[in-house]
Amino acid sequence: MGKTKFSSTLKPWVISLLLLSPAAGLYISHFSFGAVDPNKPATGFIQYDMAYYMANAREHSDSGDFTLTYGNPFSAFSQTPKIYFQPLILILGVIWFITKADPGLIFVTFGFFAAFFCVRVSLTLYRELFGLDSTSKIIGLICFVWGGGILCVLGGSYGVITGKGIQTLFRFDPFDGWWFLNYGRNLIYPTEAFYHLIVFGGVLFLFKRRFAWAFAMFLCLSMSHPFTGLQFILVVLTWSCLERFYFKSGYITANVVCLSGILLLAHLSYYLLFLPVSQEHASVMSQWSLPWTLRVENMNGAYLLVGGLALWRIRRPCLAAEVFSSPQNRLLLVWFLVSLLLANHEFAFDPVQPLHFTRGYVWIPLFLLGAPSLISLLDYLTSNLKSDHARYATILILLFFNADNAIWFTFQVHKPTGIYLRPDSQELLTWLRRWPRLEQESVLISNDAEFSYMAMVYTPMRSWYSHWSCTPFAKDRAGDIELFFKDGREFPLWAYGDLVIVKKRMPEKPTRSPPPRAELSDDAFENGDFRVFMTPARRQMKQP
Repeated sequence: MGKTKFSSTLKPWVISLLLLSPAAGLYISHFSFGAVDPNKPATGFIQYDMAYYMANAREHSDSGDFTLTYGNPFSAFSQTPKIYFQPLILILGVIWFITKADPGLIFVTFGFFAAFFCVRVSLTLYRELFGLDSTSKIIGLICFVWGGGILCVLGGSYGVITGKGIQTLFRFDPFDGWWFLNYGRNLIYPTEAFYHLIVFGGVLFLFKRRFAWAFAMFLCLSMSHPFTGLQFILVVLTWSCLERFYFKSGYITANVVCLSGILLLAHLSYYLLFLPVSQEHASVMSQWSLPWTLRVENMNGAYLLVGGLALWRIRRPCLAAEVFSSPQNRLLLVWFLVSLLLANHEFAFDPVQPLHFTRGYVWIPLFLLGAPSLISLLDYLTSNLKSDHARYATILILLFFNADNAIWFTFQVHKPTGIYLRPDSQELLTWLRRWPRLEQESVLISNDAEFSYMAMVYTPMRSWYSHWSCTPFAKDRAGDIELFFKDGREFPLWAYGDLVIVKKRMPEKPTRSPPPRAELSDDAFENGDFRVFMTPARRQMKQP
């Protein structure tokens, strides 16, 4: 009896680990390419923005003492107000502060556990709705985690018609498939795995009517992400109002409606009223306000399969009435409709990254609404076809349903992906870390934006310009850097403290050596890729 109980307890965890393996494959590929080429050691950041989160995490302790809130690490000023608080960044900051480990390693390790628990909770949610007591339901679970749409089919067809071949496979998948319109692909981002874990946990608690825990989940989500937080506060508020005042089902208490409304007001007040008081944040916020929209061709390719299954399930009025007699299914419908409206909000307001409301959040409720149709189809094949024919038909359905992700991962693992640091960059970062902290301000100025960005992660320094969207007044700051390296022009704000000038040699685009102001020293550091200039005071006071 004990062994059986242990096996039944262990089984979901093993299944979760197996379901996670495709996401792990992308990191194995990333580190493998780094191991093969000694000139490109892997950082663990498989996408440009990933390093940004560890720069934020560093801010919790960069002042010397650990603080619960943090300032913008991409501000050039250490006095930038500590107005940010995010549970994810706090966790990463605590781990880094305690372990002093490599930031990329921390990020990847955290991502593994976040993705693992995310799959485990989504498995519990799936089992709560459909069970896992048949082969068809297990196949349905695989399709839930790794299913997609027909984006690659459309892209491949376009390539055949235009004669462009396989290079158009991801033409209809935003950002070459890196925006993740279905669920499973989001697991490769530690941040998205964390957000999805909270969402699945919150929805599961709503299903079980454990509203206090659900509210705690969505409060955490609100503090974690402005877009996803707003999205699910609106989902819960809309659904709870419908249940309480329209359906009068007794499923929802008045407290849920009140708390959801209070959370919405708090969310909007923090992100739209409190944070923009800072001029730096207002600048960054305007840079984030990009018209990244979800086009019809994206929606057709991403949601046709799951949408078709959902529509088939409610194909007749009596079936629709039966399906939506359940508060859980009404929640899934509200989840889908609110997410779809937010992902297309450019029709009502100026677009502010509508794509940020996708990330699988339109796809997931559609799949859960339509999953019984898929399970019934698989059961029908098993019951009405010969065993061999049923097996082949099931395999074809499984392959077709998961083709988008299978093809995307196949292409990604065969090429270097992410941020790799050259040995000269690593050497310079190590050298910069050796300088003790000063009371005086110092600012890094470099003609290599990627190095400036990495310096925010690997050193306590600040840069005049680094991350393209998170640097306050980024366009002006980038122009300042260009003018400085072009003709030596300096700017008034640079006079308040030391400058650390990092010039990357670019043979294909020669530039003059920066003509630094009179008090600047000769070269302070030099290697194959970089030359560093520093003020004499800094060299004399802080020479290692």
